[in-house]
Amino acid sequence: MKNNKRTTKVLFLLVLMLLSCLLPAMAEQNIQVIQTGDKKIWVVVDGNIVTFPDQQPVVDSANRIQVPIRFPAEALKSKVSWLQAAQQVHITKAADEMLQAADITFTLNTPEVMVNGEQKTMDTEPLVLTERVLVPVRYISEYMGATVRWHVGANAAFVFTYGQTAEEQDAIMAEVAAEILNTTNTTTVQPTTTVTTPVTTTTPVTTTTTTTSDLVTITPGNPATAVFALSRAGDYRQIKSFSEWAISVTSLSARFETKTGKTYRFVCTNYPELNSGVTTQYPSGTLIAVRMDTPKRSFSVSNGLGYAIQLTSGMTLEYDVYDCGENAGINTQGTLIYHMTFQL
Repeated sequence: MKNNKRTTKVLFLLVLMLLSCLLPAMAEQNIQVIQTGDKKIWVVVDGNIVTFPDQQPVVDSANRIQVPIRFPAEALKSKVSWLQAAQQVHITKAADEMLQAADITFTLNTPEVMVNGEQKTMDTEPLVLTERVLVPVRYISEYMGATVRWHVGANAAFVFTYGQTAEEQDAIMAEVAAEILNTTNTTTVQPTTTVTTPVTTTTPVTTTTTTTSDLVTITPGNPATAVFALSRAGDYRQIKSFSEWAISVTSLSARFETKTGKTYRFVCTNYPELNSGVTTQYPSGTLIAVRMDTPKRSFSVSNGLGYAIQLTSGMTLEYDVYDCGENAGINTQGTLIYHMTFQL
């Protein structure tokens, strides 16, 4: 994905001062909140889980997910302004490799919204909650050209900004949903992300000597080798030894998020069953086969992805990792850059 770190906390420092100012008392709102912290609502952008540091996403009485206005500011790389006198949120975005240009104005207490000079009508309205302004994630994302899908099992809104195919979306949703469910069921540690400006170049392994930590040993070469001691990871750890990825691990799982625009292909060489899985297609509920060995900007190895085998403690997994560049097709083979070993 063209987002940087997925496993460090979303800071949103650049807009925090602007967007966290107190709002004056508002007129009674037509749309009300019906769900807040009862069950966590997740928002995922291109496979990256977004964490909100103060006000969390909520479900409103129109059954729409509402998010703080810092979400479009950071996750969708937009400029957000609060127009106090008009009680409006003005959002602008220049066109980039992710999304189209947009000029959007939401007004409190009305479903009317101006999108690139054209008036549109939503089935909900912006909200004010705990002195924060919230906007509907589906509308703000789709007005910018993104695709939004809902995963019932994970209680998560998935936003796709790179024009991913339906198959790619299904694979991303299956991977992240499994991680959300595993996190919810097994640990109190919450996965987080930093959403930062993407870059378009990367250097593979930059070290000239072997790099060793308690979780990974990296030996440069062509290809390089990396041995992960996941058995030492416990419930949740981060690995920051790679220029290509931000990596989060547990004793039975690993997730890679690209730091660049490139895609990578992970191919398991000793358990071919891990190169495919079965997931549920939403909203139909149909079971579909998903290839795990195609070029991706994020990759997970974890139980819950529909593998034909179960990952267990004591297993050793061998993977070849290929650099497939930025605009890889589903059948791109890529250049071998790593032999990776995962010791569970």
